[in-house]
Amino acid sequence: MNDETCTPLKNQALAPGRAPGRPALITIACALGVLGAAASVPVIFSDFARGVGAWYAPYLGASVIASTACLIGLWKMRRWGAYLYAGVAATNQLVMFSMGIWHFLDLLVPAVFAGAVFSQIRKMR
Repeated sequence: MNDETCTPLKNQALAPGRAPGRPALITIACALGVLGAAASVPVIFSDFARGVGAWYAPYLGASVIASTACLIGLWKMRRWGAYLYAGVAATNQLVMFSMGIWHFLDLLVPAVFAGAVFSQIRKMR
């Protein structure tokens, strides 16, 4: 292997406290994702979740866990994190659609997040 393939960021200066190879866009997306996952936890135990049905709270909990796994993968710059996110987001969209509560704007945040993540996919392992 030559030196070019081993150190793709050889000529780039690193910001203090930032891991080499993780673009700022991924760092910001992960930080926002953690906030979103944390904000979703209380909803799992809410009257709203109980009102939807007995299945919804466990589904929402599993979705939060899967989303957290995506964020871990993305933080580590792993492609599986991006692909898992796409699957989780698509599943959530299908569930909302089947419940009759889907609106076009519900696609906005996952689409922007996925766009940001997949714009950096070549930099992931």
